[in-house]
Amino acid sequence: MNHPFGNDRFRFGSARFATEKEGAAAGMFRQGRNSFYCGELDGRPLCYDGDGGVLMVAGARSGKLRDILAYNICSGVLFEVTLLILDVRGELAAISRNQTPDDKPCLYWNPHALHGLPQHKVNPSAHLRWSSPTLFSDTKLLLEGLLPKSGAAQSRYFELNARRIGEAIALTLIKTRGVLTLPDLYDAVLLLQEGGERWTDFAYEMYRSDIALCHSVEAEIHAAREDSSGGWKGIIGELLQALACLSDPVLRESLSGPFDFTPADLCNAEEPCQFYMMVPPELIEAYAPIIKAIFSASMTLKSRAPQAPKQTWIIDEAARLTGFDQVVQLFTYSAGSGIRPVAVFQDIRQMRALSPDAEHIISSSAGLQLYFGVRDIDTARRCSDMLGIETLSYDDPVHQGRAALDVRKLIQGIFGGRNPFHVAFEAAQKRYESRHLTKQQRKLRTPEEVMAMPGDRLLIFADGLPAPLYGHRAPYWERAWMAGRYHPNPYHPPLDCVSITTRRGGQVSRKVTIEGVPERYAHLPQYRDGSWSYIEGFRS
Repeated sequence: MNHPFGNDRFRFGSARFATEKEGAAAGMFRQGRNSFYCGELDGRPLCYDGDGGVLMVAGARSGKLRDILAYNICSGVLFEVTLLILDVRGELAAISRNQTPDDKPCLYWNPHALHGLPQHKVNPSAHLRWSSPTLFSDTKLLLEGLLPKSGAAQSRYFELNARRIGEAIALTLIKTRGVLTLPDLYDAVLLLQEGGERWTDFAYEMYRSDIALCHSVEAEIHAAREDSSGGWKGIIGELLQALACLSDPVLRESLSGPFDFTPADLCNAEEPCQFYMMVPPELIEAYAPIIKAIFSASMTLKSRAPQAPKQTWIIDEAARLTGFDQVVQLFTYSAGSGIRPVAVFQDIRQMRALSPDAEHIISSSAGLQLYFGVRDIDTARRCSDMLGIETLSYDDPVHQGRAALDVRKLIQGIFGGRNPFHVAFEAAQKRYESRHLTKQQRKLRTPEEVMAMPGDRLLIFADGLPAPLYGHRAPYWERAWMAGRYHPNPYHPPLDCVSITTRRGGQVSRKVTIEGVPERYAHLPQYRDGSWSYIEGFRS
């Protein structure tokens, strides 16, 4: 039977790697305005131009920044795309600080002044204004981000009620002050806990407002002060825990006015920009509520501004944003609003920290998947299963040799009196068997082979490709076309020079030059202190 899929030829499976020609047909060698660099094939850069999300799974110390991310954040690649980057340790911001070739503004939420970069102040809740027609729904979204569901049945009552009370307090603050800041919300929750005259004044504002929720919550709070059970304390405890990071004066200062920008500025239709959320790795969990609030506000505002430049969100260490299921939502329907997420994990199990079924939803929704530096067996098995099973044809010397021997015996039988016509038919069958290739199934790459993949290789699954690519990857400083685009990495001295690759393939050292900012770049927010830096020989 002639099967339309060629199953008669590939009876066990037709798994294979895509060829260079197939990569070219899929447009992976063509850099567009929205192209995400994702490795190389035979020395040619590979680009993904789709709107679907990017899933990168790579073990610790495997070169995520060095081999993939650095190319995309430096000037000249995503030059017409707004980048929102969760930059754990701040090294992405440090190496990509010079965006003048693209004339891109750079914004840094940098509470701890990492690497001497600017400390811009942001208000994640600036869009929550009394005049906003979407105020009530946006306030609900803010509280959902600050108080994600833990999934524990016994916590559901406390979490949902904490959201409701937080929403009422936030709406009262917006009604009385016109706009909301997160430090103000935290201070109001502290007033609720301690009571006293100041809380009485605030409660009166809740009472006299024309918001039904505020009326109801104020009455509930008043009655709960006479309640000796632990239910009320548990609700307030959830709310305080969600905002506990705001007791840090350094964090409060970065979220207090006067503000340098708001998430709405990322939707400026005039020019793309780069926004770095720079958080020391030891504080990522502590600051997670604020990071989630920034992401949530940015997602809401971009969905309402489809005409704004497309955005690519690079979320490094995504698993540390525990319970943040909006990352999953980014992969399922954000492409229509112009947001392309790039979520980075160390193994597939880490995705479960976002939501129970995240590893299946994200991987099935991603337009591009990259796997390298795999060190755990679960991820290796996933890669092996995704690569599939091939049909191998091989010579079986034992079987073929036995058939060839039978042919000789049959021919000798003719001299012993056997019927030549009978011998001819039997000999023809045995000759076929002596040349026949045996087929068997084999995984294209076994889990063990995936884990043993060379350090300069990666597996690429992309929309439009008929099969996965077995690509190459290389450090950004080894590519001549990257020369002058990057600054030193603060975690890898020296800090006053960089190594670049020349067009002839040699390595040379070039100094970092610091001088007064030229007038044509003085308007950019990253140069408000009056100085700028560039790599010697690459002044733009």
